[in-house]
Amino acid sequence: MDTGPQTLEAIEGMDNFNAWMYEHFDPFVGNRVLEVGSGIGNLTQFLLKRELVVATDIEDGHLSILKEKFGDRANVKIIKADFMDDVAPMFTPFDIDTIMCSNVLEHIKHDRKALENMYKLLVPGGHLVLLVPAFMWLYGSLDENLLHHRRYTRNELVEKFTTAGFSIRKTMWMNMFGIPGWFLNARIRKVQTLPPSQLRLYDKLVPIFRTVEKVTGPPIGQSIIVIGRKNDSG
Repeated sequence: MDTGPQTLEAIEGMDNFNAWMYEHFDPFVGNRVLEVGSGIGNLTQFLLKRELVVATDIEDGHLSILKEKFGDRANVKIIKADFMDDVAPMFTPFDIDTIMCSNVLEHIKHDRKALENMYKLLVPGGHLVLLVPAFMWLYGSLDENLLHHRRYTRNELVEKFTTAGFSIRKTMWMNMFGIPGWFLNARIRKVQTLPPSQLRLYDKLVPIFRTVEKVTGPPIGQSIIVIGRKNDSG
């Protein structure tokens, strides 16, 4: 059962959480940005002041929603793309300096191939800004219903980045307070979707979580963020 669309719609209303997530990305996002797996635009909305935004997805329904939301903007291109394919010829004319990829790589069976294809289409010196779910011991019913192939360790993700050609600029944990709720729901209760009431409450608490993580620099998180850089020589 694919609960992805339902989850995206629920997260769409989590304004505090979406802004918090993007806050981690913003220092590394340039002016010509390609977003892998834009979904229904929960993070795309934060990119609109950039010189160019290329929003991509493989789902026709998502692409239709993206066109409704952003299709009238001259700086936004909306394109169907599967990053298991060599998409570099399609995107290199755009001179992409940043790829943003949030909660997508775990859906891709051959993630190494996808990372290689992302590396190819970046301009030299460009960045891949990526967030994925952490720790296979958290993998449970929610991951299964979201069609996740895996969750990641930091070392595994760094190794896959470097094998694809990237140098590592930074790694970060995010959302350590989400771990108990995910474990309870996915591993113990084995629910199919995150309860909307929990999501609404969590979003209200995000300002507190955000402040604590800024101060502490979380030693662990429900998500891992990795910033990779393409060599200047290409």
